[in-house]
Amino acid sequence: MGVRTRSVTALVAALTAVAVAAPVSQAGTSPTAEADPAVSADKPDIIVIMTDDQRAGTERAMPYTWSFFGSSGVYYPRAEVPTNLCCPARATFLTGEYAHTTSVWENEGRNSAFAAFRRWTGPTLPRSLQDSGYQTSLFGKYMNYYNRDGGRGRVPLGWDVFHTYQVEEKGMAYWNKVVGLPKGYAPDVLGDAVVRQIQTADAEVPQFILYTPPAPHAPFDAGPYSGVADKRLLKRFRRTGEFKNPSFLEKNMRDKPRWLRGLNPSRKKLRRIADQQSQTLMAMDANVRRIVQAQETHRDLSNTAVVYLTDNGYAWGEHRLRLKRHPYLLSSRIPLLVKYPEGTEQAGVPGSTSTRLVNQLDVTATLAELAGAVRTGEGLSLLGAARTSLPLEASRTRGGIVRRPAYCGVRTTRFLFLKYADGTQELYDYAEDPYELRNVAGSRRYKKSKRALRRSLDPGCNVREMRSW
Repeated sequence: MGVRTRSVTALVAALTAVAVAAPVSQAGTSPTAEADPAVSADKPDIIVIMTDDQRAGTERAMPYTWSFFGSSGVYYPRAEVPTNLCCPARATFLTGEYAHTTSVWENEGRNSAFAAFRRWTGPTLPRSLQDSGYQTSLFGKYMNYYNRDGGRGRVPLGWDVFHTYQVEEKGMAYWNKVVGLPKGYAPDVLGDAVVRQIQTADAEVPQFILYTPPAPHAPFDAGPYSGVADKRLLKRFRRTGEFKNPSFLEKNMRDKPRWLRGLNPSRKKLRRIADQQSQTLMAMDANVRRIVQAQETHRDLSNTAVVYLTDNGYAWGEHRLRLKRHPYLLSSRIPLLVKYPEGTEQAGVPGSTSTRLVNQLDVTATLAELAGAVRTGEGLSLLGAARTSLPLEASRTRGGIVRRPAYCGVRTTRFLFLKYADGTQELYDYAEDPYELRNVAGSRRYKKSKRALRRSLDPGCNVREMRSW
């Protein structure tokens, strides 16, 4: 059954032409499938597209992606990550557990990356899906330093097809060699492999595909898509991403923690980062189109869950911050678009927007439910009752722009409350202060609210324990 999408601009046609011109790589070992959709209706295919460091809102400026999900999917503008950093976020997605359970807190150093994740012995989403009859495939980023820290030459448990970077070289992410695939621009090389997997997979075996390219992470290399986004489209990216919102380069920082007060990023640099990230997202837009069209041609798109999200959020100057690692609203939010299999109960009407609070690990729970697999982790399925709060947590920073202590926090529809390992507290009232400009943690007016929020902190997050790290 075809998917109806709104017509898009000539820009999308140009994107598609660039993407289709790339050579198709060899991925997967299954017999070639017929062109007619033949996958079993019992279990849907699942395709997850996970970008790297994408700012929430920018997905709305991606021409094909927004058109496809805007007509066929559900949009979750209040989706967030509990720990706003690559490796903890990816470990959370794969396990459905918080960082305080996976013990993956950082990208480098103690409790970091694959060195920490390899100690995980609990269930994971791909293993659960395998047990439920799925063929599982990964194309792209897995966990930082997978090969360096013991993974070289091995396929991790839970994966049937596994193509990750051979060596992670900083500054070369867009052209790094992927094991088993040709050299080239990584978003396209990996996109080729996904298309090939769709074309060749056994028609009787449900597929779980995780496509995790480097865009739009630094160093923001748009490769063959450089300049594809014109000035008008770049302006739209900035608008939908809320560049220069009221918290941008916040003037009065006296109520903010002391580690924020000395920051003074360049307005010009922040604008440049926003535009460079947006240019790399044109590669993503082209590959989303190729993947969706391949699924429609070779399998059964109507019986497929397609998920678009990112690993963690990204700051564009809010409270003078950039990059990630921050608990504030516009740093923690992530894009989340879900096209559900046709007829999925409680999924919402295609083309609708959901106002529910969504935790990244809720996506993990939802995919397990759609697959009829054993649910892993602490997430709440998006097909069930909505959550009322979003736990937040992070270990102290070990490098980067801000030397921030560890924190535990909670966000509700009304409040953000943060408790740091050094005793600092922050409280923001979204009813009066939607951009977190006034810290009211010391106000008598909010004494009862603060006490209730403190009691609602996840008991697994222990700032006293993290203080000694």
